[in-house]
Amino acid sequence: GKPIPPAPSLDARPSEQTMQSIEVRDTGTDRGYGAFATKPLDEATFLGWYEGTIVKGRENLDERINVRKRQLQLDAAEQQDCQDGANDYVLSLDGGVTFIDGYDRAQDRSCFSPAHLNHEDCDKEGCNCVRVLDKEGKGVAFFTQRLVAEGEELCFDYGRNFWKG
Repeated sequence: GKPIPPAPSLDARPSEQTMQSIEVRDTGTDRGYGAFATKPLDEATFLGWYEGTIVKGRENLDERINVRKRQLQLDAAEQQDCQDGANDYVLSLDGGVTFIDGYDRAQDRSCFSPAHLNHEDCDKEGCNCVRVLDKEGKGVAFFTQRLVAEGEELCFDYGRNFWKG
C-alpha cells in the first residue's frame, strides 16, 4: 500500500466528501456505536484530528474519569443499565503525561469524529485506520490505511497501553 502521509496542519479538516461518506451508528454488538463507510474510502484518506479536551497529568485524567464514572453510575442506576465507558475515548499524546479526552465529543453521534473509531487488532483485516502524531505532539491525525469498502466499520489498533488504563 501507499505510505501513510505525515500529519497535516492542526487546522486541517477532512473533505466534505469524506465526512459525507462516514456515518456513526450502533454496531449491534457490545462495542456500542461505531463509524461506518457509506461509500468506499480510498487508502490514505484523512479522517480528521482526534477531538477532545487536553488533560495534563495522569492524576488529572484519573480525577476526570472518576467524576465521569460517578455520573455514569448515577445515570445507570436510573436506567438499570450500567455500561461503564468512563475510560473510553482517551488517547495519550506523549506516552502518558498529556492526554486527549474525547468522551464528550464521542457523545455527539450526529457527525463523525475519530473519537467514534473502535478498536481492532493491527494484525486483523478489520484494522483499516492508522493514527499519526503531529510533529509537535499536539494532536493525533487519523487516516485510512487501505481501501475501505462501503458498509465497513472504521477501526484502529488502540495499542497495548490503552488496555492497561
